[in-house]
Amino acid sequence: MDEVREAALRVAIVADLLEERWPSMDLVADMLLAHLPSTDGLTPALLRPRLELSAMTRLGRLAGVDRFVRRFVDYPNWLRTNAGNQYDVFHVIDHSYAHVALALPPGRTIVTCHDADAFLPLVAPSLTSSRLPLALVRRILSGLRAARHVVCPSAATRDELLHYGIVDADRTLVVPNGVHPACVPTVERDADDFIDQLLGADTGTVDILHVGTCIGRKRIDRLLDIVAATRSLEPRVRLLKAGGTLTGEQWSRARALGLESAIVPVPFLSPAQLAALYRRAAVVVSTSDREGFGLPVVEALACGTSVVATDLPVFREVGGDAVRFAAPGDTDRWRVQVLAAIEESRSPERRPAARARNIAQGSRFSWHAYAQAMAGLYRAVGAEAIPDQAPLAAGA
Repeated sequence: MDEVREAALRVAIVADLLEERWPSMDLVADMLLAHLPSTDGLTPALLRPRLELSAMTRLGRLAGVDRFVRRFVDYPNWLRTNAGNQYDVFHVIDHSYAHVALALPPGRTIVTCHDADAFLPLVAPSLTSSRLPLALVRRILSGLRAARHVVCPSAATRDELLHYGIVDADRTLVVPNGVHPACVPTVERDADDFIDQLLGADTGTVDILHVGTCIGRKRIDRLLDIVAATRSLEPRVRLLKAGGTLTGEQWSRARALGLESAIVPVPFLSPAQLAALYRRAAVVVSTSDREGFGLPVVEALACGTSVVATDLPVFREVGGDAVRFAAPGDTDRWRVQVLAAIEESRSPERRPAARARNIAQGSRFSWHAYAQAMAGLYRAVGAEAIPDQAPLAAGA
């Protein structure tokens, strides 16, 4: 008689459409797929359709409408056809795709909610400028509430969801994000050489680095004010802007502040190149009003670089004592903190201790640990959803 072998739990990682171009969301999917195979008893698979763009979108017209059709109609329909009972557990890695949970088997879906921003049009409209139709926001919220569990990258994000009544407390848990393996304090010669060529030889400039998009909550206006204030005392300062291109309005503000020649736009970088950029910077600054985790903060720390950030609960949570903080509107305090970080980075006596402090804090965040925590949750959801067959027998 043939032996019946227990099959691995089949886990579907439901990722964003590639056309969305959200590197941080793609990172979560990539890191899960990289680290889950080392976990016994699981078989992970990536679910992400390649949906043909319409001719109008390729011409740059009606792109928003086309994007909504693909996200809210085509993707759920694709999942109904290609997922169904082929997997035991589904993990939707981006809450802005939570609506797809409505197309998946009930009780088997986990959604990661990275922040509350998508739901602000319903619960705190004064805090957002989102133009997403409320009907679609409600659809996303319905999907989130249909999930068996909602995972948050920080306690601050979980607290915000509970504050607004977005989800029930008993279905939420916190699993912190990790730091990309490339984010290390040691030199990676090819990547560091690339950044040196990109930025030019170190001729005495003092680099402040911002990594992130230029959407409203990132407060690029505040960033520009801080750079201008810092340059008034340290004229060698320049701003390296990675992760997003300044808008026309933001460039106008930069010109009014006399910063146009002091801003260096940085193109899209590989993880290793971004890590080299962190290492090159004197200080990384995060001026956001709201964040769900703050990945650039922990990535910079892991590379040994000091950080100055808005005094937010989430940054206190992930940055601890390694980060310097300033209140949102206190430009003088920002200048003091940025100059202190710069001085520390240039001090032979103080720099080694600062680097050790930063690296220790950054090392607390691991994608391997993230995958292990998620693996435990996948098993729990699989056991709840199919108690008589979990794990499933091969061939069942």
